[in-house]
Amino acid sequence: MHRRSLLKGLAATTVGGPLATLALPATAAQADGSYHIALCEQFKNQILLHDSADETWTPANRKWTWTPPADTADNRATWRNLSDIKFRSTTAHGWVALVTASYGKVGIVDIGDLNDPNAPLLWHETPYGNPHGIERIPGIGAIVVASSEPGLLTVYAPAPGQTDDMSTLQKALAFDYEGAHGVWYDGTFLWVLGTKWLIKYSWSGTSYKDFALKNEQMIAVTGGHSLDTDLSASDYLLMTDGSTVNQVSKSTGKVVPWHPTDYARPASYPVVGPHWIGPMEPLPTIGVKSLARVASGESFWLQAIGATDPTRQGDWWNDHIDFFDAQGKRTRSKGLDASYGYTPRFYRARVSQVAFA
Repeated sequence: MHRRSLLKGLAATTVGGPLATLALPATAAQADGSYHIALCEQFKNQILLHDSADETWTPANRKWTWTPPADTADNRATWRNLSDIKFRSTTAHGWVALVTASYGKVGIVDIGDLNDPNAPLLWHETPYGNPHGIERIPGIGAIVVASSEPGLLTVYAPAPGQTDDMSTLQKALAFDYEGAHGVWYDGTFLWVLGTKWLIKYSWSGTSYKDFALKNEQMIAVTGGHSLDTDLSASDYLLMTDGSTVNQVSKSTGKVVPWHPTDYARPASYPVVGPHWIGPMEPLPTIGVKSLARVASGESFWLQAIGATDPTRQGDWWNDHIDFFDAQGKRTRSKGLDASYGYTPRFYRARVSQVAFA
């Protein structure tokens, strides 16, 4: 089925709100509690989309996949190690996928035919600096990229009067941001997460000529890594750092740690490791690369394999994600079925949806 025909049909059932999930009618998704999960898979370097309700994840029940273009000889800027994925709704193209790769590339994917693993890029750029997070600000159509090394925030905005024309995107801003890892637009403010600060920005402007950000609030963090929205509580963002996962109140700035109720880290795990900034405390929430929560309160996270397996210290990926119910009890873990023919290396996992809050 073609994406545009599909989304046109779904739009009729979701008037006044964002589509509930890619390729799945909103009513069906709400009725059975299922949703789609987008996975950054780094072994084959691809984006995979699977249904949370499927007992196993196989190539046959995969909802969508995307593989970036072949790299050039410029090793400073390649599509190696896909590191972030978000879906956003646009006026001109419907749903698009925002993607980043740690080796330098970022882009906007035209989802197109859901069976096309080589969907074209509507736009791509090279901000360098290990891109880890990407966001789109609607209205102006600006793209914001967080790069972790050496630490950079880059904003691309369109030409005057060309909000929907991605071919006119040009660099509007670029400034140092220590350890920039995550970025999220909540419908009003832009939130940027680095290793020391979570900063809330307001924005202004109509094009790359006059786009500006204004610092509205700074929240101290330690080793910030991933930002997402809490779909079960609209006032909250979900934030992970080196050793904790948290809810952050957008209205008050209060940071509230979240802990699974029955998830223990091996007692034999070493106290200090080279992959982490500073000493590692023996917390079960250490090394979480992403955390997502749906409206029912169910959560899932991607936790680095080095945080749960003492023999894999330093590895930043995992071959499965863990699910938790609304009370924080782990309910299941899920990876790829053996029919895929390889062991995946998941880096981030997000809900396939376009809501900002």
